[in-house]
Amino acid sequence: MTTLPFRPDLTQLAAELDAANVSHNGIGAYPVGNGYEVFTYDESGNSVDLPTEAQAVVLAHVPQPPITDFIDAVDISARLRTTNATPAELYRATLAPLTGYRASLTLIAVDAGNGAVRTIEARVTAKRLSGGALLVGAPVVVSDQRDSGTAAWAITATVSGNDFVVTVTGAGGRTIDWLLSGDVVSFTPGGR
Repeated sequence: MTTLPFRPDLTQLAAELDAANVSHNGIGAYPVGNGYEVFTYDESGNSVDLPTEAQAVVLAHVPQPPITDFIDAVDISARLRTTNATPAELYRATLAPLTGYRASLTLIAVDAGNGAVRTIEARVTAKRLSGGALLVGAPVVVSDQRDSGTAAWAITATVSGNDFVVTVTGAGGRTIDWLLSGDVVSFTPGGR
């Protein structure tokens, strides 16, 4: 997958790939570190690397600037395995200045040893003004379903500097696989 240091305009990028006769099955991107991974999809809808010939087109991509405001929706997906009760970072995204964000997140955790499961659905609102990122209110848990023995497993939504961070905490001596999925909607009234 190719990483860009900015959020790509997926509609524009798909048109640029089409103009260059690069085959793809739709274009997607997700935030990673300080950039965005760009990918296409296979026949089953799974994300896969773009063909080699797409790299030059993707790297030359310059999104059109917004006219007045910027509204975006991003699907996120992140996986992690923990083997102890130490908090571990599952997801991180840098927030843009003067932008509001609302995330609907679903976390599924499965113990690889005994199959115990915990799911949590939550909504989180964050913003970044001229300084660092801030949570707006507290995250709202919509649903929390769990097998016995999983009550101590935790998900935490916080901010750090300019970033929104999701951290998970497993259990000592247990191997737990975590999947975070959801969508993030952002709004920048003055454009970026």
